[in-house]
Amino acid sequence: MKIRMKIVKSQKSNNCPSATQDLKLNTKNRDSAIRAEHIQYGPLNVKYPGDYWKDIAKYWNTTVKAAKASN
Repeated sequence: MKIRMKIVKSQKSNNCPSATQDLKLNTKNRDSAIRAEHIQYGPLNVKYPGDYWKDIAKYWNTTVKAAKASN
């Protein structure tokens, strides 16, 4: 009985995050991350806008080449 209780408790704590199960919540979180300056969630196509890598390199105090290599 004790083992069964531990298994059930463990299964409840291992649930997937809500955002992985809810498209609206996932989209809301993604859109929030895109707007947040401290997150720097990039554009879907990093070629547009063309200054994406330059901005990321400046933010991380590195070169554009190094920023691209860490992607």
